[in-house]
Amino acid sequence: MKMIAVFGKEIHDEYFEFYQKIIRRIEAEGCCLLVDEGFYKKTYGTITYAQEPILYSTLKGLPKETSFLFSIGGDGTFLDSVHLVGNKKIPVLGFNFGRMGFLSVVQIDKIDNVLNAIFDNQYAIEERSLITLQDENNTFGNMNVGLNEVCFSRKEPYSLLTINVWVDGLFLNRYWGDGLIIATPTGSTAYSLSCAGPILCPDVKSFVLSPIASHNLTVGSIVIPDSSMIKVVVECREKEFCVNVDSSSSDFKSGSKFIVTKNKYDFNIVRLLNDNFFNTIREKLSWGIDVRN
Repeated sequence: MKMIAVFGKEIHDEYFEFYQKIIRRIEAEGCCLLVDEGFYKKTYGTITYAQEPILYSTLKGLPKETSFLFSIGGDGTFLDSVHLVGNKKIPVLGFNFGRMGFLSVVQIDKIDNVLNAIFDNQYAIEERSLITLQDENNTFGNMNVGLNEVCFSRKEPYSLLTINVWVDGLFLNRYWGDGLIIATPTGSTAYSLSCAGPILCPDVKSFVLSPIASHNLTVGSIVIPDSSMIKVVVECREKEFCVNVDSSSSDFKSGSKFIVTKNKYDFNIVRLLNDNFFNTIREKLSWGIDVRN
């Protein structure tokens, strides 16, 4: 029997019928249904169940026997599923009830078709690399792993950061500007892209370093092997600056030191057989669409 977990954060009344559709189909397939406690409470009395589901908490995560995790929301919800799955290799499928949906690729009008494909075993699993941040005080704890990026950024509107970077012990550059993004291939289509960083295919074994509003206009993005150990030391005139690992955030004092590396384990994403990365970027970025008329 398959065990399928459902995870959602932001609940919208207009989508309840689609939430219910997903639940009904899981139950109809005879699967063991696991539901996040937060999602269950927010939808209590609106979504009905054939029998009471097994509830799980974000603190304890998911049983390793879980067959799939269905992420219901947008890309932010999908990113949070990284910490639910941990190193258990549970494949994650994102249902997009948000906006862009680079990671949560299942659109509302495709729910039935996608569920048919899942239960007919017409899918593939893509391994995506994760990025890890370490600091002297282990500030992020077990939330120091990200699917998209690690970002160093200023807090005050006119506070210039000085970001010193070494790669495998070799000095790379001293960045002056609003910040620096270190992105995975998955994250290359997120914040890094808006800072003129290159798009990397998901299976490229690299990181991309993209400065944010660089004070030196000749400094651009650089792609390095993801086997590299990146040391970062950040200085600022103000008391603090901000560091993000995906959606997790914390403030640090000037002079703080960090190590950024590829995580020891990967993250599994469900991909439908008739879909691929090039289809996604064409659709989401409107490539090939003539907007002149």
